[in-house]
Amino acid sequence: MLTKAYGAACACELRPLAVGSTQALAYLERGEVELAITHAPGLEQEYLQRHPGSEQHELMMNEFILAGPLADPAGVRGLHLTAALQRVAENEALFLSRADGSGTNQAERRMWIEAQDEIPEEEEWYRAASVSMAKLLLVAAQQRAYAISDSATLAYLQERQDLQLEVLSQDRPPRANVYSVLLSPDASPAAREFAAWLLSDPAQDLIRTYRIAGEPAFRPVAP
Repeated sequence: MLTKAYGAACACELRPLAVGSTQALAYLERGEVELAITHAPGLEQEYLQRHPGSEQHELMMNEFILAGPLADPAGVRGLHLTAALQRVAENEALFLSRADGSGTNQAERRMWIEAQDEIPEEEEWYRAASVSMAKLLLVAAQQRAYAISDSATLAYLQERQDLQLEVLSQDRPPRANVYSVLLSPDASPAAREFAAWLLSDPAQDLIRTYRIAGEPAFRPVAP
């Protein structure tokens, strides 16, 4: 998510754009937006190093999980994520990747390196979808494939339709998926005020109390 803010107060016009973290940071880098909400820690740090005066504030988190078909053909149910991906590879089970540079895609690539020192991009069973998180899960359900997802998107889809996917693997403690607010060095007062509101107690309470199927979708991390 990224926002271009106009005016001098939070009542100003805000234009939200829903894109992956890599694209959001590219917009921020080019000065096309003033504020971005991203979840790609490595890319965020690279941006901050290139742009002194930018600000980053951790906002909220959920967790990364491995979603898969109810039949679980690779037998990954209950395994930690690294072991689960190893099992997917050993069984050459169909796996869908966003392959779009998003925060989820960045995390997935790190997990494959942990699991087997390389990303199986040349394998027939590993397929690049290059779609949004929700669309990826819908395709995975149709094709009975595995996919890395954030916990909130999967729960959201499960609540609204008969999605034949479930959480088959997750780490304990959870593998955190942290969303941060980034402000450009020349962010307007309106953008800064909006960022301050996101980090305020009322906004954090909204994050804390937002639930999907009775379970918290995110946990606030701002002080």
